[in-house]
Amino acid sequence: MGQPPVDTTIGSSFVANNKSRIEAATGSLWPTTKNLSHWSGLQMRERAELAKSPLQEIYEVKYPMLSWYVHSGLTGVVNLNAESFMVLCGVAFQIVTEAYRELLLTMIREFKIAKADEKIEGKLEVAKYLPFTDTLEQVQTVIRHFTK
Repeated sequence: MGQPPVDTTIGSSFVANNKSRIEAATGSLWPTTKNLSHWSGLQMRERAELAKSPLQEIYEVKYPMLSWYVHSGLTGVVNLNAESFMVLCGVAFQIVTEAYRELLLTMIREFKIAKADEKIEGKLEVAKYLPFTDTLEQVQTVIRHFTK
């Protein structure tokens, strides 16, 4: 996937304006470490590329927004109106559930769980859609559809 167009002006400005505070906090948390790294030795982008889509897409498209809201502290959310905050929470929940589903699928496939339960991936899909049902008939339809 190509690099998505992301405007980093706000984030860059925040870092520039708060550089000394950020460096002081980093120094107090990790006084002997100059460069924090993941246990794998890979940067986030490299780990996302290895994982492939949709996790790579989550990283490339959605991560910059989430990074801004997380790393800016309250700056990213303090002036949001209630409706915008709820939308932001909805987006975050959607991303988390998508990533969690991919994690579960990876585990199912890596550990060959389908050998014990050939409908396991369908059951995962049932779990995804079941909360959106209102009647027993809808529940049965979802179960039938994904666990044929």
